[in-house]
Amino acid sequence: MKTLLLFTFTLISLFSSAQRIALLSSNLKQPIIYTDSVTVEQIKSGYFPVETNKVDSFLANLLYLTNLVDNGKNGMRSKIQSFQLKSGKTTFEVYRVPYAYGDRFKITGITNLDYITAKSLIGNDNISNKKTFNKINSIIEYITNNKSFFESKYREITPKEYNVVVKSD
Repeated sequence: MKTLLLFTFTLISLFSSAQRIALLSSNLKQPIIYTDSVTVEQIKSGYFPVETNKVDSFLANLLYLTNLVDNGKNGMRSKIQSFQLKSGKTTFEVYRVPYAYGDRFKITGITNLDYITAKSLIGNDNISNKKTFNKINSIIEYITNNKSFFESKYREITPKEYNVVVKSD
């Protein structure tokens, strides 16, 4: 019985696929690198890891953020103070910063993989919503231009907000 159990676990470990990670370059000009593990050197050199099997929800979260930033760009106010969007091991932390003519947003992407944490500042309250909007769209375009990366079904996914803090008046 023990031999059969050991044999079963060995077969499962041999045939189970390792987690595939896509490394996105910070300047969005280098090709996407695929790997099974992430190193500190890769993070230090400006790569941001994303799980390949979660790219659909990652892109859906980016589309959600473009709508949020676009509304702020048009002078609309949000009642939400902060929230998180999750896509596997990647989390977008979003904080609203009120300005005179609309809200700006501090957006940080954080991925936790195998004791390594990668952070990428996507939007900052020191830059305009238009620049943040353009940066998010550049990331979406960078990923969607790589046809082998995913199937284009991410537009059907609706992101779920986590840890929402609502502004109290």
